[in-house]
Amino acid sequence: MTQATSQAVAFHPRLIPVTPSSWPHKDTGFVLDMVMSCQPSVFSVASFPKLMHLGSGREYGGMPLLAVDRERKKVYFDTSDPARVESELTGFYEHCLADDLEHFVISEQASPGLHEMLRRMRDCSWEGRPIMLTFNGPVSFGMRHTDEKDRPIFYNEALRDVTVKTLVMKARWLYARTVEAAPGASVILRFTEPLLSLYGTSFASLPKQDVLDCLNPCLKAIPGQGAVHCCANIDWPLLMDTEANIIDFDAFEFADKLCLYPSELQAYLDRGGMIAWGLVPSNNDKLLGQTVDSLLERFDRGLAAWEAHGLDRGQVLDASFVIASCSLATMTEELAERAFNYTNEVSARLRAQYFGE
Repeated sequence: MTQATSQAVAFHPRLIPVTPSSWPHKDTGFVLDMVMSCQPSVFSVASFPKLMHLGSGREYGGMPLLAVDRERKKVYFDTSDPARVESELTGFYEHCLADDLEHFVISEQASPGLHEMLRRMRDCSWEGRPIMLTFNGPVSFGMRHTDEKDRPIFYNEALRDVTVKTLVMKARWLYARTVEAAPGASVILRFTEPLLSLYGTSFASLPKQDVLDCLNPCLKAIPGQGAVHCCANIDWPLLMDTEANIIDFDAFEFADKLCLYPSELQAYLDRGGMIAWGLVPSNNDKLLGQTVDSLLERFDRGLAAWEAHGLDRGQVLDASFVIASCSLATMTEELAERAFNYTNEVSARLRAQYFGE
């Protein structure tokens, strides 16, 4: 497949919403009807985990040494046979060196709804509209998946490199398919990294350079902008030191935490960095206790904290998106739809308040 081209994301988000990237629904058409009509917004290419089976997932296809333990309901990497390791790694790198994107195709089984979404995108106008592609991040993937001895593959240098290269190739494959279906669109590539919460703790060893060496090639895999999502409270300067153009964080819980690093945050914003405020909780119980007004109050308190640390209100607002705090996949369908609607309403109210839109 030839490398497609896309416009870079050349806009100031100014509090536009981002549609959710993961849903609890089984009716993909119903979700697509909702999200594809939502404008202005960043349109996320969605996933539907409840339609997936063990061993399926956007990230797996094309990876060497995969094995499925159905009794334990676990996908792992089997490195027990040296001959198999050598053979499959050699084949994997041959596909990478040949730039064989089709070896890393994301099938309908691996990502239900994806190909339906790509087909339906052909019927819409996308000129200048941003589209977000989401994958599990390389660090969290490497810490969640183990070898046959239950050791995280992040600590296996070869498998860590396989993870990064697989994500890069899959991102390029999906990017090419996306801009083919939606010419004129700007594309954002986002990686979810919840396990970066382990960085700097006694629970795991995550050397900073290893984290950067995993994330940066992924973030630069395609033209356009790269984003990292983390829904935990982490050492935020770590993300500001990556190639990420967008930091996507749980602002419902941690709106006042990023600004505890004002000099690093200011430098990040000055280089064009953007912030996705995860204002709308993706937890059933937490969402039930919220209204649009209460979420707006949370944003105002968070923004005031940022100002109190010396950050310019106008610069922050100009560089901000509104998004749900995390995946909606564990919510009920009814509350996931409410979270989607709240995100749009909060965005609309904030844009009216600050930009007169």
